[in-house]
Amino acid sequence: YSVQRHEVITAHFGSQWMSLTYKFCEHLVKDMARKDSLASRYKNYLVTTGRLMSDETFIPTILMHTQIYNETLPPATLQVASSSDTKQPPHKFIAIRYERMDEHHPTGITHSYPKYQRYDVPESSYADEPRVWGPYFLGVYDLRSIKASGALWIRKVSMEVDHNLVELLPVETWEELVDIGWPKEVRVSEVPDWERTKLGLMKQAARKQRLKRQRDEEDASDANDEDYQYDDYVFEEDEEQEEQHDEEL
Repeated sequence: YSVQRHEVITAHFGSQWMSLTYKFCEHLVKDMARKDSLASRYKNYLVTTGRLMSDETFIPTILMHTQIYNETLPPATLQVASSSDTKQPPHKFIAIRYERMDEHHPTGITHSYPKYQRYDVPESSYADEPRVWGPYFLGVYDLRSIKASGALWIRKVSMEVDHNLVELLPVETWEELVDIGWPKEVRVSEVPDWERTKLGLMKQAARKQRLKRQRDEEDASDANDEDYQYDDYVFEEDEEQEEQHDEEL
């Protein structure tokens, strides 16, 4: 006969973005192929009860209840030692990735209050404008925060927002990261567009020439009107003199 055992397990929650070892991924795939495995039974339980099964809950729960693999998780207080420079303090492992999120609405849980400016997407860029809650694009001014986080990955970057950061990464050691932080305030001018500037100067010169021609034509027209008025005055004066002469006779 068979004995059916029931065991209550704790569901764990994690990030949708994760780094898993090849051995654990192989173990999970093989377990999903077995109907009596924890992974399959947990999946069936979530499906039959109509509960939410997401990446953030399913994989962390299986990982935490698989003893040979749950010990591979780094503790939140892990100190990542510098490679060779003893003057550099070890980096605290805060998160596996660094990103800037939810800066429009700081949360009381993470206390992630915004301190610095952030990169906007240029109008000429093909990169998508970030959503209100992020993640926002990173650049070289974020390197100091990236270095201090101890993260292994960053998100997100774009050649069209700040190609300098893309060219500086990846690095082999923490010492290779340049310690660049945000100034108090950064204001950047528009990208010079000489073709547009040249076209504007040409239009301005053409407008000046057109106005000059109009003024010259108006001056010439006024001069002609004065000549006509003078001729009329002379003609009227001659008529008055003739009339006086006739009266005298």
